[in-house]
This record gives sequence, structure tokens and C-alpha cells, in this order.
Amino acid sequence: MGQDVIEDFLRHKDRIFERATAVLKALELRTLHGEDEESPESLELMEQFDKITMQFDDIINEVWQQLMSQELHLHESIEESTVNFQRRIQEMMAKFVEQVQTYFGQLRDIAIHFSENMTEVATHYTNTKLALQDFEDVPPELLHCMEDREAILNLIAGMKDAHIQRIDEREDRLMVRSRDFIENMIDELNNDELERNRAKILEINSFLELMSDSLASLRTEIREAIMNEEA
Repeated sequence: MGQDVIEDFLRHKDRIFERATAVLKALELRTLHGEDEESPESLELMEQFDKITMQFDDIINEVWQQLMSQELHLHESIEESTVNFQRRIQEMMAKFVEQVQTYFGQLRDIAIHFSENMTEVATHYTNTKLALQDFEDVPPELLHCMEDREAILNLIAGMKDAHIQRIDEREDRLMVRSRDFIENMIDELNNDELERNRAKILEINSFLELMSDSLASLRTEIREAIMNEEA
């Protein structure tokens, strides 16, 4: 839609510049041939050019409002789409995290079950070795605490706590990273849109300012062209 506005504006601009060129050329020829700029004919030509300038300014202002309105609508639409996308992906991520948390719960159950089995096996093993006084194949790490059942249970409990802590850390990391992933992605989308919007506004203003300057410098260009022809 913005391209249609620009193309329509350029068609109007070409017609206006044709009229302005004809008026300014006639005015410059009169001036070059020594006619007083205050003569009725010259004043009439200046009045025509002033009307053309005012008409062109009105067109530029109308085009500016149309382009800015379209850009504002686009900007708001993109912001709304980003909000909807954020809500949707947060819902999807929440379901994913909820499902994964069930697996972390199962891992904790496995760690606890393993610890309980280890306690049972270690207790049976040490009791058997102590009863038989058979320590030949006992690992050195276990040999020094064979008679200290409390120490063995503490080792097993410490192992279980380490496993549970590792599982908790991974679960926390997953939740933090999933949240950060969404926040960073949405921030990037918002920043990209903000930069795009600012660039588009600057482009619109620069383009229309260039068009306005072109008409303002048209008289100088025509004067130089006539002088070159006369030379």
C-alpha cells in the first residue's frame, strides 16, 4: 500500500514539476533579457510558482500523513503479533517444562530407590564379611570402615544427596534457560522492530524532504541551464 502512495505521489510530482519548470523558465528568460522582476508579467509568474509550491507542500503533507499512518498501523500490528507469539510460545514452553519435570521427578525416585538398594546391599555385604571375618576381597576404600556401619550409611546418604542435587541443578537450569530463551528472543524481535520502525520513519522524512528541496532548487537549476544555453 505504501508503494502505491509513493507511485501516485511521483506521478503528481512529475506533473507539478513540469508546470513549475515552464513557469520558472519563462520567469528566468524575462529576467535574463533585462525585464524588471517587479513587472506585472514577472509578478504573475511568481504568483503562479508560489501557488504551485503551496500545492506541492500540501501534497507532501498529505503523503507524509498517509505513509506515517500506514507505518504506525504496521508497527502496531507487528507489536500485537509479537505479543501473541510470546503468549503462545510461553504456553508451549510451560507444557514442555511441565512434562520434563515429571521425568526429573522420576529421576529423583530412581536415585532414592538406588540409594535404598545400595544401603541394603552394603549392609548385607558388610555383615556377611564381618561374620565370616573374610576381608581378602574387600576394596581398600571400604576396608577401613567395615566395622563403622554409620560411616557406610553416611557415604550412601551423601551419594544420594549428590545425585539429587545434580538432578535439581539440571531442572533449575532447564527452567532458567527456557525462560531466558523466550525473553531474549522477544527482546530481539522488539528491538528489530523498533529499529525497522525508526529507519522507516527516517526514510519517509528524508524522501519527502528531498522532494521539497528539489522544488526549492529548481529555479537555480533552470537559471544555470538557460545561462549555459545562452553561452
